[in-house]
Amino acid sequence: MVPAAKQPGKTYAPKQSSPNDGTQDPSRLLPVLAVERTLRAVLLVGVGLILLTHAHTDWTDLARASLNKSDWTPAATKPAD
Repeated sequence: MVPAAKQPGKTYAPKQSSPNDGTQDPSRLLPVLAVERTLRAVLLVGVGLILLTHAHTDWTDLARASLNKSDWTPAATKPAD
């Protein structure tokens, strides 16, 4: 007997996953990944535009001031001896 894949006029189609067989269709994940990549791209472009338009801003001083204001400094995070 000749396998169905080798018979003329017959094609082999692998079994597709169904919700009942415990596997998940990988195409369901693609829209989620596309949204995640889109949000990441928008965030990256936004940060890039901010950095370009505020080229003369002292970002280190701004970061230090905000960290000191939130009390999240290296001195505050040292473990007690």
